[in-house]
Amino acid sequence: MSELKLEEKKILSLRILKYIDKCCRDNELKYSLGYGSLLGAIRHKGFIPWDDDIDIIMPFNDYKKLLNILKNDKHFELKAYHIDGWFFPFSKLSDKNTIVQNDEYLKYNTSDKIMWGVSVDIFPMHGIPNSSILFRIHRMLLSFVRSSILKSAEKKTADIYNNSFRSNIYYFFCNFVGCRRWQIILNFLYSLFQNQNRIAYLFSPYKNDTHPSYIFNQLEEISFENQNFYIIKDWDIMLNSLYGDYMTPPPSNKRNSGHFVTVVYKEN
Repeated sequence: MSELKLEEKKILSLRILKYIDKCCRDNELKYSLGYGSLLGAIRHKGFIPWDDDIDIIMPFNDYKKLLNILKNDKHFELKAYHIDGWFFPFSKLSDKNTIVQNDEYLKYNTSDKIMWGVSVDIFPMHGIPNSSILFRIHRMLLSFVRSSILKSAEKKTADIYNNSFRSNIYYFFCNFVGCRRWQIILNFLYSLFQNQNRIAYLFSPYKNDTHPSYIFNQLEEISFENQNFYIIKDWDIMLNSLYGDYMTPPPSNKRNSGHFVTVVYKEN
């Protein structure tokens, strides 16, 4: 199997993004480039030079509608919570002819229906409670369900029986419920607080990834790799919250996205 070069991955990612963009425009769904892709659009007019993936963010209700549209897509493969064993709290629209090779996922039950190729990551921005007490409870529940999803997706190995009794009970409980049911619970928790003042993706690696709910009220187009895509009009608010001084690139020794993985073409 031949490995894809960086430019090949970018070309395929852009093709997938263009397809998502068309689906959203045709169905009046809101999306925005997000995270490193939003930063790249503003600072570099395209990919961050040391990054190789594309992220978009969507209001949770539009996210659900898009997944329903893409579920049986003929052009690309949707990797999302409807697939039993899917262990991410977000979705991917993936190229059908490539596959990621990453040792990080070897401990999970990564069957062909779960594994993905070059993809665009689709993140749901869900409402969070206005009450600080409710917010903490909501976050704890989400974290518990996320941990349970990961545990239920782990391969059963011989050394699992060397764990503590409590750990084994938790492992077998998670597997009894099953990965898909945990994902349904997770999406139910996402949906609980949709008409609030703030939205978030609470599994974000960023500390300040909560934002005013009005950020999706107005979108604007921007050139990304010489093609037009949507971003939130208040992109400055989000980028300041996530990155601080976002227009100043990091020093060369810290220019590592952490996303670079080996992707190969599938064998015919």
